[in-house]
Amino acid sequence: MEINNPSLYQVPLPEDPTVLGLEFTPFLEQFSKQLNAPYVYKKAIAYRQSTDRANWAPYLPKEEDPQSRSTFSKFWTEKKDRKKV
Repeated sequence: MEINNPSLYQVPLPEDPTVLGLEFTPFLEQFSKQLNAPYVYKKAIAYRQSTDRANWAPYLPKEEDPQSRSTFSKFWTEKKDRKKV
């Protein structure tokens, strides 16, 4: 897959800016399978750390799973497989 050609994406970028995390994750995950692509984290990053996620959970739409979006601290410690970040 050529990363700079959106028409070749298997999973298109969701157009709705309020898309749920579970609906956005497949778009990001498709890039982790590309050997020559730069590193793309598999989830949207929405929180600084897990305590922030827990604090925001009551204010999210009821259909949004707080675990569907990640934390910066989790991203930072995730194995990058020698890809450029």
